[in-house]
Amino acid sequence: HADLQPHNDWHEDFFLSIEDYRGQNDVTDDNYYAGMFRAELQPGQKLTFVASVEPDPELDGDAAYAERQAYEADLLEWARPLWGGFSGEMGQAAAQLILAADQFIVKRAAPQDPHGRSVIAGYPWFSDWGRDTMISLPGLTLATGRPELAAQILRTYAHYVDQGMLPNRFPDEGETPEYNTVDATLWYFEAARAVIAETGDMALLRDLFPVLADIIQWHQKGTRYNIHVDPADGLLYAGEEGWQLTWMDAKVGDWVVTPRIGKPVEINALWHNALRVMADFSRQLAADDERRTTNDQPSSFVLRPCLTRPSLTTIWPIRRNKDFSDSGCRIKGIAPICWMGRKVTTIACAPINSWPFPCPTARCRPPNKRRLWTPALTGC
Repeated sequence: HADLQPHNDWHEDFFLSIEDYRGQNDVTDDNYYAGMFRAELQPGQKLTFVASVEPDPELDGDAAYAERQAYEADLLEWARPLWGGFSGEMGQAAAQLILAADQFIVKRAAPQDPHGRSVIAGYPWFSDWGRDTMISLPGLTLATGRPELAAQILRTYAHYVDQGMLPNRFPDEGETPEYNTVDATLWYFEAARAVIAETGDMALLRDLFPVLADIIQWHQKGTRYNIHVDPADGLLYAGEEGWQLTWMDAKVGDWVVTPRIGKPVEINALWHNALRVMADFSRQLAADDERRTTNDQPSSFVLRPCLTRPSLTTIWPIRRNKDFSDSGCRIKGIAPICWMGRKVTTIACAPINSWPFPCPTARCRPPNKRRLWTPALTGC
């Protein structure tokens, strides 16, 4: 036991030097001084302090520690079939990463989804962001043997899709989500593809398909921040003055450091990938069940990737085994950092095969006498 000397003091406007150094807007906080605890421990003795927001926390330190150990053992057991054990230096490192990954999974309860889940973008300053969640989802869930958690996160975010857009960031409780992002929504398609490819979960596919179809329709007719498909080339245009929409989202006051208004290369790689994902989902639904339960017929998505491929290869010509440079961008201004094309599209091509050029091992299907590259492009 410990003796408590209560203080119940508030220290208001406490200056946060690290936040100030980072350029945060809010650099003061109010801290509560509950009291001073004093205890004298003999060798081998233990003392547990419990700080919790739960209504009925475990006050027995040994019991709480045993419960946590059992939970971490379950985490490793779920991942064991994927890793083949955790012996040796690499195995121990993998085990630590699996346990660390769990810390980023959080509850995101909503009236329509009381058991919702999300992903914290980083501690201690960040909340859950759409882009970070979708990019990290396969590693945090599929690579740790928790595919049901991945499906839960995807379903949670489906509730927040608005005007065909995924939230950029969830603010504090009770506030409206922010939607100033163009790529978070497109990463949602890739996350769904990865989960369904891994699990074959047709129930999840049927739940998400109407949402994904609605997203495509909104992007084609236009949504927030001037995000729309250019009918002249099938590419995705995005951007308005004063808004940052891509991963290069630094903003100081009213100054958007990298506006990138137009058709950035990685955004259109993700857009093309989203169309190909929908084409593949359409074929899966058609093979699984001939009935159509959505407003947008799945078969109507099969040929849509063909609309973007010629524009992509014209604007960003492929140079095998060569780096992209500014001179490789045929239309000036269409991608403010055209030199990143090589790096970004290589990353995109490896897991999602979004770059639309034929590979020697690609297989083609001729639907309606037209050639369509399938998503199974290898060797890119």
